[in-house]
Amino acid sequence: VDLRVGGGYRLAMHDPGSDDTHVVRGEYTEVVPPERLVYTWAWEHDSPGSAGSVVTVVFRDDGPRTTVQLTHTGFADAAAVARHEHGWQAVMDSLERRVLTPQRA
Repeated sequence: VDLRVGGGYRLAMHDPGSDDTHVVRGEYTEVVPPERLVYTWAWEHDSPGSAGSVVTVVFRDDGPRTTVQLTHTGFADAAAVARHEHGWQAVMDSLERRVLTPQRA
């Protein structure tokens, strides 16, 4: 991760239920600490419908918490929207569990 405008990222996600590894990469187009990130999104493997899409993450101060709003736009079709919606929901659920669940020492 090179977190600056024009910098890039490459993330590999391993599916624990199989031997599959999914790799995504992109470029940061907007970085406004601590409020906003915007970046392009493209799979390295064949994942039709998501090339050229854009992710926007907005962080809002909400008293003792931070609200995270994630928007992913620019899909070619409804099937790509559904696949990514499922994936992002899993990511947000995992984040919520990790942040809101008390950590044991």
